Amino acid sequence: MKDKWLRKLVPSVPVLARTPLAFFLDVCDKYVKTRHPEYSHLPPASLRMRIGVGNRILRNHSQFISVGKHYVQDMTHKQLLNTKSHVLEIGCGCGRLALEFAKVLDNDGYYLGQDIDCEMIEWCRQNLQNERIRFECADIYSAVYNPHGKHFTDYQLPLKNDTLNLVVATSVFTHLLYQDFFHY
Repeated sequence: MKDKWLRKLVPSVPVLARTPLAFFLDVCDKYVKTRHPEYSHLPPASLRMRIGVGNRILRNHSQFISVGKHYVQDMTHKQLLNTKSHVLEIGCGCGRLALEFAKVLDNDGYYLGQDIDCEMIEWCRQNLQNERIRFECADIYSAVYNPHGKHFTDYQLPLKNDTLNLVVATSVFTHLLYQDFFHY
């Protein structure tokens, strides 16, 4: 109930996550994680908020986990994903799907998450990256997420041709103008 009231006052959660208030939300998040250690592996609230949490600004831990599980289970069920898949996630955010891909992929599988929000990528590198799970910051211009980035058409994915069998982009193309979408 309190989250819904707070959400009415907050017009844009991703923008809120970049204000000084984000520090206080992260402090509250640390408290929640001490009472619920099953959430201790999750990114801080200010990063989770940037990828979309609906009306749950303060208590979105279980939603973060369940959405990631749902997407990965759906890809597995549809036989798009298996233990040996080579996956690129465009717009990986703070690793919601990467946490679940890591549970599915074996030593022959590979995951590369990329995002234009370098702060989220840095958290993923420090907390999730290993020999088969990797993260790259895409230095592409965005007024909100990367104001000093390059023009979209000057960016190339850091991959060789024919190295992937699954590309995932959750709520990426809805944020692009037509010419940028077309370039992808």
